[in-house]
Amino acid sequence: MSVYIAAGVIKNNNLETDFVCTNLDTVAVDIGLEVFDETGALRNSVVAGSGAFLNVGVGKTVTVGTAATAVLHEDQTLALNTAGSGVGLLRNGSGRVVATSKNIACNAIVADKLHTVQDPAVSSLPPPSLAQLQLIKLP
Repeated sequence: MSVYIAAGVIKNNNLETDFVCTNLDTVAVDIGLEVFDETGALRNSVVAGSGAFLNVGVGKTVTVGTAATAVLHEDQTLALNTAGSGVGLLRNGSGRVVATSKNIACNAIVADKLHTVQDPAVSSLPPPSLAQLQLIKLP
């Protein structure tokens, strides 16, 4: 069942989107992420394992990203298919968190994939760009 939806999923110009979900139920649940490109085409298959986490334990948190980032930890990254635009990018995309229970809490973050947080005492580099992506919980 669909639990959350998001507009603005990005995989472009070194920006990546991570979804972080925690199982709040009293039993293990399956959690998955489906992403869609600007044409509305589904770009991954949770059935094939891309974006799918099976049997997520009570209280466990899992993270899936459109690609690996230097600043965050991803348990899994998505393998995009060639549907829709056919390119390995998501511009103005959307996402849908699916699960076997509505008792999950999720957040989404758009992050600069190349940079990490540096100690300002030894580095003049600015912190990486991070932005929260609004998720809408479905009834």
